[in-house]
Amino acid sequence: MSKRLLYVERAKKNLNATHRLKGFIQAGWEPYLIDIANVRPDIIMKQAKMLDPHAVFISVAASSCLEELEALLPKAYIFLFLGDIYGPSFRYVASLVPHFDCLLVSNNDTRIHNYFLSRGVKRVEEHQCATDTIHYKDNGTEPDKDLVFAGNVVRRTKDYAFRREMVTELVDKGVLGAFGAGWNERARPCSLLQYPKMMTRGKIQLVINGFGFLRNCYSNRTWNALAMGRPVLHYRTRNAERYFRDGFDLAFFSSRDELYLKMRWLLDNPDEAKAIGQRGRRLVEKWHTYKNRGEELLELLG
Repeated sequence: MSKRLLYVERAKKNLNATHRLKGFIQAGWEPYLIDIANVRPDIIMKQAKMLDPHAVFISVAASSCLEELEALLPKAYIFLFLGDIYGPSFRYVASLVPHFDCLLVSNNDTRIHNYFLSRGVKRVEEHQCATDTIHYKDNGTEPDKDLVFAGNVVRRTKDYAFRREMVTELVDKGVLGAFGAGWNERARPCSLLQYPKMMTRGKIQLVINGFGFLRNCYSNRTWNALAMGRPVLHYRTRNAERYFRDGFDLAFFSSRDELYLKMRWLLDNPDEAKAIGQRGRRLVEKWHTYKNRGEELLELLG
């Protein structure tokens, strides 16, 4: 028998939400989506009470709606998905943790786990980001760039400053092809729907996450890049090193000099680079799809 899942998300034009829902259905969930962009809080509460869900899955994008959902929290076994947690959303979630039976965080950072445990949450579990391997895949296009990065400049917060500065420097030096608004005068916005097309233009995928004190973590950008089946050059983080082998699943770099050195090695050794890309793709297909995450949620419920 499938379990009912109330999925609260800001879903309009959110491709990740679409992929996550599809994966949950494949895993055996019966999800009910409430898009907070289009529904009043009182309607959300009415639908939630009628559904009587086995679990509530709240995306960080829906954090503005948490206050209205607070009355529902003690009723159900709660899953709260925190993608990249930073700023006001993080602090507000911390104020609600005593209500949660279980809190899921997408990065296994001891500091974050201890932070929430010290504030009364009963259980903290890791729930990694994931990807959709049908959307993110190599379409066979011959690359016209050595190194590519797909994503728009984010100027609204200092938490993205590290990624912004690093990518801008590589673009200015002519080393990197960056697809997305803000990297140069002619650049246009790049949506998630366009990411795979842009990413296939590169022989190597560049991954740099930049979320302030969470810089040592990673996001679904990692899984999306690995799913393309081409070698990934990834900024070294403590969490990423727990899951990937340098030179086997991807290539890590910790400095500008190491980035240039490893990029040159990947370009000069195409057979080894191809094998790294293929192993990265197989790793994602086996363990890191949204279907995998949905199955893990079912296991947590017992």
